[in-house]
Amino acid sequence: MPCFRDLTGERFGKLTVICVSRKVKSGKRERYYWQCKCDCGREKEVRTDCLTSGLVRSCGCMKKEQDRINLTKFHRHKLSHTKLWDAYYDMKSRCYNENDHRYNDYGGRGITICKEWLDSFDSFAEWSFSHGFKKDLQIDRIDNNSGYSPENCRWITQKENCRNRRSNVMVEYNGKMITLVELSEILNIPYKTAYSKYRKYGIKRSDL
Repeated sequence: MPCFRDLTGERFGKLTVICVSRKVKSGKRERYYWQCKCDCGREKEVRTDCLTSGLVRSCGCMKKEQDRINLTKFHRHKLSHTKLWDAYYDMKSRCYNENDHRYNDYGGRGITICKEWLDSFDSFAEWSFSHGFKKDLQIDRIDNNSGYSPENCRWITQKENCRNRRSNVMVEYNGKMITLVELSEILNIPYKTAYSKYRKYGIKRSDL
């Protein structure tokens, strides 16, 4: 029968063994479980053979970190031509491609992309996945006069994005200035219909 090995104080990956937490009888053998503290601060109970074989090397935080990396750097090809990929290159085009029909509203008026994102799709993807990115959302700048950066961007719905556009048409309705998008929702009419009547009657017309 193998001799008992006291693992107290030993390190395995990011885990430091604190003490024996319990032992379990399995046939003629006794299996020892150890209370371990991870470098991240969490504690985890691990069986002897899982520690000594290297099967378990953290509380689970190493796997989470690896999963995050796999979403971006190592699996970049899987993101090619996805909604996130297209959003990234559309953003770069309207800010830096003078032939893009949207350039005048973006790069032409000084809207830029932070160096972190401009130099690395991986950085943009990592931020996006940790800030609520979904395929049906659009990237939006909180301050329309500032550029694209982690501090000034968010993922929102198309409807929310329409309300935040610099080019929004503002109309007076019941004594308040609101966007034409909001007015079309209040009146329950298509936006195109509201816009057509706006062009006909002007900005002060309240009974579109």
